[in-house]
Amino acid sequence: MILSRVELINFKSFADKTTFDFSSGITAILGPNGCGKSNVVDAIKWVLGEQNPRTLRGEEMTDVIFAGSENRRPTGMAEVSLYFDNSNGQLPTEYNEVCITRRLYRSGESEYLINKNPCRLRDIRELFMDTGIGTSAYTVIEQGKVEALLSAKPHERRLVFEEAAGISKYKARRKEALSRLERTDQNLLRSTDIVEEIEKRIRSLSRQASNARRFQNLADELRTAKGRYFTARWTTERDKLQELRSQIGKLEVLHREEAARNGNLNNEISELQNRELGMEAEIETATGQLRKVEQETSAIESEKVRTEEQLKALEREGEQREGTLESLRLRTAAMETEKGKLTTERQALTEEVETL
Repeated sequence: MILSRVELINFKSFADKTTFDFSSGITAILGPNGCGKSNVVDAIKWVLGEQNPRTLRGEEMTDVIFAGSENRRPTGMAEVSLYFDNSNGQLPTEYNEVCITRRLYRSGESEYLINKNPCRLRDIRELFMDTGIGTSAYTVIEQGKVEALLSAKPHERRLVFEEAAGISKYKARRKEALSRLERTDQNLLRSTDIVEEIEKRIRSLSRQASNARRFQNLADELRTAKGRYFTARWTTERDKLQELRSQIGKLEVLHREEAARNGNLNNEISELQNRELGMEAEIETATGQLRKVEQETSAIESEKVRTEEQLKALEREGEQREGTLESLRLRTAAMETEKGKLTTERQALTEEVETL
């Protein structure tokens, strides 16, 4: 496996697309200060997944994007691609040439690609594990790192030797396995707690279900009892309603009879009132006649007195007037009789009027 080519687009000082071809045998990059050697190393470390901007000699990760110059405007994206010759099959992939690409936008969005296919940073790290290629691996040694390696502490140098010997891969896998075991233990504890909590909830739900079933049974019984009660009540009320309707019918018949009777009584009362009016008229007429008779009687009595006073003077005419006197007496008696009858009739009429 050989790094064959590096392409930089808008990365730091490389505003234009720049390609570095590494033919067989090239192991170092030399040049004067400020020509961009460190930027090439930063690009390789950056595309391999470096996440600390200070390691790339910047304050923020977006500082790797070309910031512009007097003649060039700033760009919005930086891209670096590494091409590896995998003809020996060292990398676990079917491609003979492997291209690793990283893009970064000023919005902070980042993309990783393997042979132009989107992937994760973890996929890239697993691809180069145990190959000596990485952000802090021994394959890329920048200026000053040799001196730092010589003056490093034994445990620091041990990391480099383990990486070169291919042990770091197994240590990483062991660390990952231990981490998975720890997560599994935590998940197991969490699952146990969840199971206990679920069992508590199941017991509580069982009690609630039992109460719910009991409530449902009681509700069914109550519904049945209500149905029976309302059915019996409806039957009773229906019978009462029928009885009331029958009574209403009878009362309506009685009402009609009473109405007819009242009509008859009203007719009778009208007739009686009419008769009363007629009787009152007759009584007035009889009263008038009685007054007339009384006046005539008074006149007759006066005449009788005058006649008696004149008897002596009319003794000679007595014989001639005897018949007249007798007739007058008869007439007076008849009038007295008529007066009694009228008085009796008047009293009867008065009592009948009071009764009506």
